[in-house]
Amino acid sequence: MKIRFQCHPVAAASTLLVASLCFQPPALAQTAPADVTADTPALASIVVKTKREHRVSKGATHLPMEIKDTPQSISTLDRETLRDFGVTDSNDALEWGTGLVVDRWETNRTSYSSRGFDVMLTQIDGLGMSNDWGLVVGQQDTYLFEKIELVRGANGLLTGVGNASGTINYVRKRPTNKDGGEALLTLGSHNQQRVALDYNKVLTQDGKWAGRLVVVNEDKDSHLRALNDRRTAIYGVVEGQIGLDGVLTIGMTHQDNKQRSPMWGSLTLPYADGTLADFDVSASTAQDWTRWNTRSQSAFVEYTHMLSPEWEAKLTYNHAEGRENTRLFYAYTATGHLNGDNTGLIGWPYRGESRSSSDILDLSLTGRLHAFGRQHETIFGLSHSKQD
Repeated sequence: MKIRFQCHPVAAASTLLVASLCFQPPALAQTAPADVTADTPALASIVVKTKREHRVSKGATHLPMEIKDTPQSISTLDRETLRDFGVTDSNDALEWGTGLVVDRWETNRTSYSSRGFDVMLTQIDGLGMSNDWGLVVGQQDTYLFEKIELVRGANGLLTGVGNASGTINYVRKRPTNKDGGEALLTLGSHNQQRVALDYNKVLTQDGKWAGRLVVVNEDKDSHLRALNDRRTAIYGVVEGQIGLDGVLTIGMTHQDNKQRSPMWGSLTLPYADGTLADFDVSASTAQDWTRWNTRSQSAFVEYTHMLSPEWEAKLTYNHAEGRENTRLFYAYTATGHLNGDNTGLIGWPYRGESRSSSDILDLSLTGRLHAFGRQHETIFGLSHSKQD
């Protein structure tokens, strides 16, 4: 067992203390019996045909191309970068992305834009559906992902249709070929308390099957009055070899976000004479009884089959469900400005519940063609998606 303590740099306005425990069990090795001689014929080695050690993301073109070979502008936020800067939620992470603008409407709604257009497509492992509203409610916990890819420019190669902004692709963590993991304890500013666990286990002696479990729980206040965020996320994935040429992956994710005293709308700042109000940095229109809770569950099954050394077929099915429960309070003025004594606001309470479900089925065939004296990377695909 190896124990290490790390302090990760964060913004000057906050403090962060992280205790990190990394568990790395010794690798199992086979030793030859003492009576084996030099004349004993060597046994044929068994090679597990998986891609765990050399995964290549296909977020930009769905082809197994390195970023430097992809004819599109891509930025990658890997987990090491996110850890070094103490970034735990998706909005903070995306603010580090090149060429992406994160516009926070209030405390729980966000929109993204790139190259002057709203980003309407957010994917996980290259699969997703366009968001017609452009608004994203709640946040993803970055600890669930290996990296976040920002593909800038038209995303027609990903979806068949799209706009000129780009695509955000979250790449999930997957099983590896080694046992081990880490446990993180984070104490930070605004009463932040965070516990995270990431553990990988090779499930069979021959290494064909492996699983990974990621668990996160965070509780944090804010500089805004009464605002509190609680987030719990659990992700489990199992991957294994089927026959000689197939790889099956099954995973599930559950995330529960609870926000107390959220803002809905912004502060009214101007007075009738054109001057602006000077509120304290903690000012908020939220009431103690307000809340903005979001819960999501998703499951996916992915099967990849090597048809030949140069051709691969892949079938993926993803099902997701979401639920939103809100009690909100909106404060506004009929005139567009405050009275001189900071009165004149009108209150509008609101309560709502919503549910959503989506299904995505994706079939692709990738491989190489040799024609006209050149090698061509080729993909054929069919996708079907439905959302309620």
